[in-house]
Amino acid sequence: MRLVDPCCGKGEALAQFAQLVAPDAETWGIEISYSRALQAQKLLGTVLSTSFYDMRPPSRWSNGSVSLAFNNPPYDWSS
Repeated sequence: MRLVDPCCGKGEALAQFAQLVAPDAETWGIEISYSRALQAQKLLGTVLSTSFYDMRPPSRWSNGSVSLAFNNPPYDWSS
């Protein structure tokens, strides 16, 4: 099982969710803030420090993709 959080912050939410639902799951986080990505690396299996909008799924996602996208993006911009 692969769990992905496209705006993982410090990784706390996905780590807690994974522990409750699927402790053996593969966890991936994507975080635009480098400092938060470093913190998330302590809790998640793989963390990519980039914008979700610049993300291209790694080729190893092609088989089976992801089981769950934990999606709670920050809406801190305005038009």
